[in-house]
Amino acid sequence: QDIYLRLIAPIMGLFTVLATYKIGEVVAGKKFGLLAALFLSLTPLFFRYSIYATSYSTLTFFCTMAILFLVLAVTRKDTKYWVASGIFFGFATLTSYIALYMAPFLLITILAYLTVKKDSMRLNIKNSFFLIFSALLIGGIWYLRNQISIDNPIYPNAYTVLGGLNIDPLIMQTTFNGIKQSAVVSFFGGQVSVFEQVMTFLTYRTSYPAVSLLTVLGVILLPMLKNRKLWLIAVWPLTLGFLVLSGISWGFPRHIVFAMPGFALLSAVPIMVL
Repeated sequence: QDIYLRLIAPIMGLFTVLATYKIGEVVAGKKFGLLAALFLSLTPLFFRYSIYATSYSTLTFFCTMAILFLVLAVTRKDTKYWVASGIFFGFATLTSYIALYMAPFLLITILAYLTVKKDSMRLNIKNSFFLIFSALLIGGIWYLRNQISIDNPIYPNAYTVLGGLNIDPLIMQTTFNGIKQSAVVSFFGGQVSVFEQVMTFLTYRTSYPAVSLLTVLGVILLPMLKNRKLWLIAVWPLTLGFLVLSGISWGFPRHIVFAMPGFALLSAVPIMVL
């Protein structure tokens, strides 16, 4: 029987909703946390992958916990939160390559934090090192294994740059082109303009209400708010959205599940302001 395997996804989904609430509470209070948790739990795409026996629910939980501890680290300036954030991100990278989409966000956050907090640069560099080291200690094991055994840490991805054993460039190029085309069709219905991509992204029915026009309003309101932690929350989902919509990378709708808590938090901003 696979009942225990199937229980993992809904349990992780529930924990993700709780973690989203906690992020909102730390950033802007209980009302904000409750709104974000409600938006997330009502989003069909998130709910779907919280009942399917796949790794997406677990991945989303680990990524959300990494963000929670990062917010706590920035807020409370305690080294243990930096380490905890790195540990959860490490487990996320062990769960799926998709977690690497969050790496640019973490890098931007660390660089911004070091730039803003110049008065305690030495301590901040140490804390940033602890986050990166703990993530590599947990998640780097599998990538090191790939590098040693098949000459590519994220095999077979990035084979044109990193190479790898037993790779036929023609077959890989054909395969990846086919997957990319399938992703574009499943997400946007085909090759469309950037504006149409953005509007499809914002009005995708299974992403509502975590992603909606409230998300746009939340981004517009951010410069008017003094809470800098909201900027931290906003960069999390927007980084992924930029990667997909810019054409730098590509992804199926399910690939944004791990950023849904971030979108839910961002969409809760306009209602919180009212």
